[in-house]
Amino acid sequence: MTNVVKIVEISNGWVDGMDREVNGLVEINGAQFNFELSTDDGMTSIYVKDENDCVASAEDADELADELGLQFDDEELYDDILNACIELGFELED
Repeated sequence: MTNVVKIVEISNGWVDGMDREVNGLVEINGAQFNFELSTDDGMTSIYVKDENDCVASAEDADELADELGLQFDDEELYDDILNACIELGFELED
């Protein structure tokens, strides 16, 4: 099965050099989840949360499966959300 991931809404976001934060809503295979992308000095973390406040790192396939019931390869969801945010203009500045 191919996962379908798309950003539904950005509630807030900013970029300042090698730091950024983007929060919003992502749709994954028809279900909606909140997400938080945070970059500090070039290191990016992305977390996904469901309506029951279960949280999982978008980089950890086992955590995504255990906490949210999502089936992804390691970093696949991370890359999908990161690339979507970059396409929306939240790219780090040099």
